[in-house]
Amino acid sequence: MATAYTSPRAVKKFPPRTATVAAGLTSNLYDVSGSISTWASGDTITFPALPVGAVVTGARLLPSNALDSNGSPTLHVEVGYAGAPAAFMAATAIDSAAVSANTMTAPLAADTPVVVTVSTAAATAAAGALALAVEYFVEPAAGSNP
Repeated sequence: MATAYTSPRAVKKFPPRTATVAAGLTSNLYDVSGSISTWASGDTITFPALPVGAVVTGARLLPSNALDSNGSPTLHVEVGYAGAPAAFMAATAIDSAAVSANTMTAPLAADTPVVVTVSTAAATAAAGALALAVEYFVEPAAGSNP
């Protein structure tokens, strides 16, 4: 059965960085999941929200250790948001090394929490944390001259 996890910063409901991100300048959302031991298919980790108007240009994941201790690891995850689980990173094998994806999304229509979803379960799950970094910029307002 799938388990829903929430990162410590998302639990504290850190607001999106709208006030501190100037239109057109690159910013990053960074957070760490906390320890997870199941890594079952359908598990989700909710991270803090990106601000309205954010255009995502990349996502990176860094595991704290080998999350699948099997000799032939099977763990795959994707990065996106509710309704579009692979919007920022398609299903990618992850074990002990960092993985990244470059992308260019349409501007987000609302403040949007980032969600990491386990698409394929770990063969032999090992407890560990997952660090997430999402690079984005906020689309300048129509008619403005940044």
